[in-house]
Amino acid sequence: MMEQFVDILITKSVGMMLLLILILAARPAILRWLNAHVAYQLWLIVPVFILLPVNWIETNVMPQVMTFFPDADLSIPQIQSVNIEVDSQFSGHLLAIWLVGALMSLFFYVTQYRRLLQSFKKSAYQLPTELRKHQSNFNFNNLKTVNTKLINVPAILGVFKPYLILPEGFEKLTVNRQAIVLSHEFYHLRRRDYQVNMVRVLFKCIFWFNPFIFWADKYLEADQEMSCDLGVLQSSDDFGARQYGEALIDALIGSNQSGLVSQWNYTSLIKERVKMLKNIKQKKWHSWVVGVFAMASMWGASSVIGNETSVDTAVTPKKIIAPRYPAQAAMDGVEGWVRFQFDLENDGTPVNVKVIASEPEGIFNDAATDAFLQWTFITEDGAMENQRYTMEFKTGQ
Repeated sequence: MMEQFVDILITKSVGMMLLLILILAARPAILRWLNAHVAYQLWLIVPVFILLPVNWIETNVMPQVMTFFPDADLSIPQIQSVNIEVDSQFSGHLLAIWLVGALMSLFFYVTQYRRLLQSFKKSAYQLPTELRKHQSNFNFNNLKTVNTKLINVPAILGVFKPYLILPEGFEKLTVNRQAIVLSHEFYHLRRRDYQVNMVRVLFKCIFWFNPFIFWADKYLEADQEMSCDLGVLQSSDDFGARQYGEALIDALIGSNQSGLVSQWNYTSLIKERVKMLKNIKQKKWHSWVVGVFAMASMWGASSVIGNETSVDTAVTPKKIIAPRYPAQAAMDGVEGWVRFQFDLENDGTPVNVKVIASEPEGIFNDAATDAFLQWTFITEDGAMENQRYTMEFKTGQ
């Protein structure tokens, strides 16, 4: 069980890193030629990939192979048992290290979050009279508006119960500027980005050992903000891109903030967002780009990690019966292999055994099958399905 968990963790980490490289490589072109909505949607590939089974696609990799020679005398099971014990101990150490790191990361974020909650003070902000006609757009019901010295920029924060954080002096902005900033924050609220952000934190806790995750997450945050800007501009006729950009700059009252809210220097992020305000067009075919890119990148990443891990994760025989090398094949110097697909019962007995490929076809099938049906395998996790194993026949070393 430990070995399987460690294998899955490493496999998913490698696959996720490949996906992030693809997303970051495509991101500049997407932001330039498409828009921020498309860039933000591409990041959804990552959690989908994490939730998919490791072997969701078939690979053409040769499964674990054992070679047999005429009159071979095997004493392999004892050697393999020692290797398994060593692998189990090593996996246990890795699992312990990962667990300590994950818990420390979670403790860090929880401590930060509690410190932030304790710093909240109820805001005295009141929606200006001029904006009350848009009350449906700015629904403050069940939403607490707060100030904090730790964050001096507008933000929505929370897990299940969101808070609207407004900087000190926000009410001094013009009514139009307030409307723009509130539109942005309420767009985040309706899209539940604050919960997406908690998932981001969870991913960073699980994959704390992979620094690439933290680097990529910074760009995910930027795309989230730019996508929100785009959504507000597309849904409002009350202000244009120029007014919106000026409002973002006016809202930059201070730059102190919690790492839970942003990994960016706020000024740098505002500059990036203002640059992207020129590209607000959205076309139906943009969603097709997301779908095609998602399937292609997930298939590519899964194929790569499947090729790398398929041999390592193959089942291990416990009892081995050597097949009889066909006499005529031995005399003629014919070599080949037989590949099986099978399921394993709880006691390691192979069932539903079938030959899925052989070379030369049919020469070694009977001898290999007769022997293979007498084998048993190690099944620490109980019954298993869809396993593969290859018997190789050679006449000499």
